[in-house]
Amino acid sequence: MTLEDLLLLAKRSWRILCAGIVVGALLAAGAALLGPRSYTAASIAYVKVDASIAAAQDNPTSYQLVASQLAERKAKSLLPVITSETVAQGVIDSLGLAGTTPTDLAESIKAKHVAGADTVVVEATADSPERARRIADETVRQSHREFTALNGDDIPVGVELMTSAELRAAPRSPSIIMLLGAGLLGGLIAAYLGVLVVEVLNKRVRGASEALAVLDSPVLGSLPHSDRIRNGADASDPAIEEELRKLRTNFIRATATAGRSAVISSALRGEGRSTIAVGLARVLALSGHRVVLVEGDLRAPSLASVLGIDGRRAGLAQVLAGAVAVEDALVRTSMPGLSVIPAGALPGNPSELLGSSRMTELLESLSAEAIVLIDSPPSSQATDAAVLAAQADGALLVVSTGTTTSAQLRQAAQALEQGGGRILGVVLNAVNKRGFLDGGPVDTLIPGGAGRADGARGAIGAGAPAPAIPSRDGAPAGLLSDRSGES
Repeated sequence: MTLEDLLLLAKRSWRILCAGIVVGALLAAGAALLGPRSYTAASIAYVKVDASIAAAQDNPTSYQLVASQLAERKAKSLLPVITSETVAQGVIDSLGLAGTTPTDLAESIKAKHVAGADTVVVEATADSPERARRIADETVRQSHREFTALNGDDIPVGVELMTSAELRAAPRSPSIIMLLGAGLLGGLIAAYLGVLVVEVLNKRVRGASEALAVLDSPVLGSLPHSDRIRNGADASDPAIEEELRKLRTNFIRATATAGRSAVISSALRGEGRSTIAVGLARVLALSGHRVVLVEGDLRAPSLASVLGIDGRRAGLAQVLAGAVAVEDALVRTSMPGLSVIPAGALPGNPSELLGSSRMTELLESLSAEAIVLIDSPPSSQATDAAVLAAQADGALLVVSTGTTTSAQLRQAAQALEQGGGRILGVVLNAVNKRGFLDGGPVDTLIPGGAGRADGARGAIGAGAPAPAIPSRDGAPAGLLSDRSGES
């Protein structure tokens, strides 16, 4: 994972990161307000040396100066004695501090020598002001006993309590600023680590990079998620229209040498496969191409409901069974250049019909006059998609970002390729262009659509009326001959 990936992850997960920061700040504030407080009291100890003995051993003419200098040196050597566990044990025994260990008590005591003086400041920290005072004073007394014992009788040294313990101005507690800073940073780090773990464990395809990592095929289109359509608004979405035009351009380039028929499939149902097929057919027709959209899903067809076509009429299944002619199954919509062959009455042997020679002949005859788009079932649920892909010139795989896993996409592509199909490219659906994947596929690409296709929610278009079936009276010969002013 590159630095750019990490930054994109942070951008995509900004809501979670903000929530982590808020939680961290709240926890820090709670710790500052409800956490334990400590109190510190300070006593001042005075170190004295017997001046007469000092004079006899050092310099009789300046015995007071010698005694003062010696006391200052002894004051420095007193510091480790004050903070020793031996002194702490004496304080515990004297004050009856049950449940307190010498180590813990010694860590709560600090000693500091006053420069140029014979005094030492002893600080004791405890959970109550009175306890802190008692410990500080008693520490001075216990230090006297221990220090005099260590020095012996050669130079009598004493430690006296010069000033009894005084409580500091306010109880000591962790700085709220430091706690808030730690909480904010900790919350952010914890949230990002959580997102990173989920990212590593999440094997769903969420963008072009993941799709390219799975398949050695280009991403031909990237359709955004649309909140307007998701909420049921019957209005065109300029972003989707623009992406459909890009898909059209890339599709024409991909099929320039491959042929004029393509299967549109997906790994799972509900990925927006059918409506993307219709959307691509529409923009191809708008650019002047003749397009035939074939309902190749003979198990759970959906194009008829989206286009407002009577699903009970004869369709592909009857053409392949030899029951009706192609001309009788072909439906011309109100959009010039766009024709549809619905599924018709569902057969009991869809795979056999789709793999028959009649299907091959049908594709050859249709592709001689138009671009043929075949809406097939998901490749993971039946062999129908692989059978159709083998007869068509190529296949497009629709991937619902945030839904389809890498393994499912790989299996779908393998199923098509093992059946003899050729993957032209991938079409990503439900991509949030702001960088955050919502996961809900945009399944609404038909203007004025009257039903649902593969999980469709509404309609996207340029304001054109819903496709309709014109009168078939007086139809001229030829599969795609102009009718009713169609081009």
